[in-house]
Amino acid sequence: CGRDTAIISFLLEDCRPLADISSSSTNTTCHDSDDGSFMIMVSVEQNEAYTFSWASLDVPSRANPIPIDRMTLQATVVDLPPGRYVINTEDRGTAIAQDTVEIMAPMELTARAIEVTQIVCSGDANAVLQAVITGGTGPYDISWSNGGSGEELRNIDVGTYTIMVADANGCVAADATINVRDTNPITFDAIVVREPLCADFPDGVIEIQDLQGGEGPFEYILNGQTGLDERFDFIDLGVYNVAVRDAR
Repeated sequence: CGRDTAIISFLLEDCRPLADISSSSTNTTCHDSDDGSFMIMVSVEQNEAYTFSWASLDVPSRANPIPIDRMTLQATVVDLPPGRYVINTEDRGTAIAQDTVEIMAPMELTARAIEVTQIVCSGDANAVLQAVITGGTGPYDISWSNGGSGEELRNIDVGTYTIMVADANGCVAADATINVRDTNPITFDAIVVREPLCADFPDGVIEIQDLQGGEGPFEYILNGQTGLDERFDFIDLGVYNVAVRDAR
């Protein structure tokens, strides 16, 4: 008799869990710090089926294993500088899926001081300094070497001032120094060019000469009377007070 032939078909399915994982990253606190991190989260099935590793994409490095906490099914890699990192899902040492995370850094924190208002007149203490800050993470803690604080420093005398700045993450900017200089003092000579011939005959002349410093235009003052000419005519015998006032 003939033989019967039976055909049996098998459907082989891949019972392994999906290889994709969840990840998140934390940026560094300062421009040049190495305190970035990333975290991965896996399922129970993934943790039983696969192993995980990471490596830098910016500098040549070998893969580093990522041990998963069996209770939380999470792992955190810490103390990382800014850059890009690849996370490998591996099956028997072969990467079957990859995830990429990037750790960012804030802009470098810098500070400088500018003199927004100069000393008006020689000997005054009315300069105004202002802090100019870039980068970092606000708000900022700003202090000055004279004990002041905040972005603006008023009623400043001649001298050297240093600004010190720290941001909300504790990053510190390099100290910045500014020198506040005095305004050029006004100096002059009041010269009697011609003496009055006699009392009650005002034909004398006083002139302002060798005027230096200050900022023009100038006003010339004789006994409280102001004019724009450095020459005073019709001067009688007597004592006179002469002053010069500049544009400031």
